Amino acid sequence: MNWMTVDPIDKIQLVIDKKSAKLKTYISKCDACWLLVGANEWTAPEAFKITVGIENHIFFGGFQRLFFLENIEGRLTELQIRT
Repeated sequence: MNWMTVDPIDKIQLVIDKKSAKLKTYISKCDACWLLVGANEWTAPEAFKITVGIENHIFFGGFQRLFFLENIEGRLTELQIRT
């Protein structure tokens, strides 16, 4: 790892925005669509750390639920998302 990004709000929102372009296709095949965002910190040049502070941030997108997975620690955090 070269560095660690703490609470990567902008990067998570960018992933949501990119995945939202495919949401219409996804939702045509199911009733609800959740988004899991994560990075493989073993191979990524950058690690991500989610703290309690990000839990108050509201992301925007069409997904019903949003999660972030910290691969090394195996920690799954549910984040707030609104349409």
